Amino acid sequence: TGKRLKGVSRKAKFLFLTFSEEHHLVINPMLTGVLQLCHPDDRIAKRTCIVLGLGQDLELRYVDNRQMGLVYYVSGEQIHQVPRLEEQGPDVLDDVISVSEFKDRLSPCSSEIKGVLTRGRVLSGIGNAYSDEILFHAGISPFQRRKSLSDKELETLYLSARQVVTDAVEVLRERMGLPTGTQ
Repeated sequence: TGKRLKGVSRKAKFLFLTFSEEHHLVINPMLTGVLQLCHPDDRIAKRTCIVLGLGQDLELRYVDNRQMGLVYYVSGEQIHQVPRLEEQGPDVLDDVISVSEFKDRLSPCSSEIKGVLTRGRVLSGIGNAYSDEILFHAGISPFQRRKSLSDKELETLYLSARQVVTDAVEVLRERMGLPTGTQ
């Protein structure tokens, strides 16, 4: 109560709501968690977990029908304690990783490539559905072991990951009526 919402950001599959006094609500929505911007008189869904009053007759609600998501309220000093947050690699939408660095980050991995992509240590922000789309786009079986992929396949995978997620963001922005062409 009494905190002011200062900003919203994202890292990988985590959403950060930053409040005054450097407190953060960190949400990992998993498969079914969603945020809804509502009028306070709107019916509250059965699986509403959090309601934040934003003033100006608006509420931000976190709804999770399967209650699989994880929510943490932490200070700036505690943010590193959020489970799995520190394990995340560079974001799939960031331009900070080159093809050679992508290959280097993949080199210690030996398991099925789909699992490698969804864990987020090599590239973060790729979930189950996006990993399927990326692998289909790249022409790689999700069951193929990482060690069996050629350099050319790894390069194709790198390019497909960014392309598929970028295209998906544009489609979602368009469906939501938001300006396209920005992240």
